[in-house]
Amino acid sequence: MLLKEKVIPKVFDRAEQELLFSYKAEKEKYEEIFYRFWTLKESYVKRSGQGMTAKLTDFAFQPESDPGWTEVPCTDEKVRAMQCKLKEKWILSVCMEKSQADERITTEKIVIREITTKEKEWMEHE
Repeated sequence: MLLKEKVIPKVFDRAEQELLFSYKAEKEKYEEIFYRFWTLKESYVKRSGQGMTAKLTDFAFQPESDPGWTEVPCTDEKVRAMQCKLKEKWILSVCMEKSQADERITTEKIVIREITTKEKEWMEHE
């Protein structure tokens, strides 16, 4: 068993696992879904300040099948999550308190626009 598969039950809730495993036959899509969930979880724990002490199965996300810069539903109703796919393999996820989201989302969109505009330059340096 791959390390990634060993951590799945410790990190993803049941619904997240079901969505992930529904793509098991499609290796690239499976990898993408795994990292979309992973980056959302990472962003969530950074936002909360709990780090890896947080129980990662206590909250869950429901990402769209193909992300643009879009909101991702979260079971924690106090959190607003946004995610986008940069190029073929990079995923950017941002979590913030909903109470602050309206003030910050405009700034976040501007930052995302700058990132996606500059990504071509970044890719040339890979």
